[in-house]
Order: sequence, then structure tokens, then C-alpha cells
Amino acid sequence: MNIFKKYRDFFVYMIYGAMATIINAGIYALLFQVVQISNVSSTIIAWIITLIFAFFTNKFFVYRSDEKRIKFVIKEFYQFFLCRALSGIFDVLFMYITVDILSLYPILMKLIAALFVGLINYYGGKLIIFKDRK
Repeated sequence: MNIFKKYRDFFVYMIYGAMATIINAGIYALLFQVVQISNVSSTIIAWIITLIFAFFTNKFFVYRSDEKRIKFVIKEFYQFFLCRALSGIFDVLFMYITVDILSLYPILMKLIAALFVGLINYYGGKLIIFKDRK
């Protein structure tokens, strides 16, 4: 079996996950360093914007869920939101501890958090949210 076919979801997720990470870190950096919004507020706002981007890219490109009935899409988004809320809580706590308490470099900590969040989100999407795709 071709390695790409076998791990297609993971490879495609990595591409869109990298894009989501860039969006998340970019918005965070803009808000925290340029606009000078607090660390936690910047993290939450960046998370919300990235959540919307990630839902649509995961649904249509990563896991190829072609279900378009509104009731089902709402169910997918609700499950997606819950899974991402858990990883979002991890992200906020990680950023609070590493930046606000330990005074570590914010952008580096955001990228490290993104690695852990990405793994949580990948398996949440694959095993829970989009498991019933056609």
C-alpha cells in the first residue's frame, strides 16, 4: 500500500494544521505584541478565529466529510467545538503558566503549545468528530 494513501489524513492534516498554527500564532503575535492585548485574551481571540478556519478545512479537506444536511453539520461543529475547547483550555493554561508565570518567550511557547494541541485535535477529529464520514 502506498504510504501516502495509508496516512493520507495525517499528511493532509499536517498541511492544514501548519496553516492553522501560522494563523493562530500570527493573530496571537499581532494582538499580544502589537496591539498589546493581554496574553490570555490574545490566546483566546486567536483560538476562536483559528477554530472557524480549522472546522471547515478539517471537514472538507482533511476528513472529507461530505455531509451537508444542516442538522449533521451542526452536530459536527458542536463536537468539533467541544474537542477544540478542551485543547483550547490546555493552550490557555500552557500560555498562562509559561508566559505569565514563568516569563518564557511567548511566541516559542505558542509554537510548543501548538504541537500538543495539534496532536489532541488530530485524534479528536479522526476518532470522534469525523469518524462517520462517507
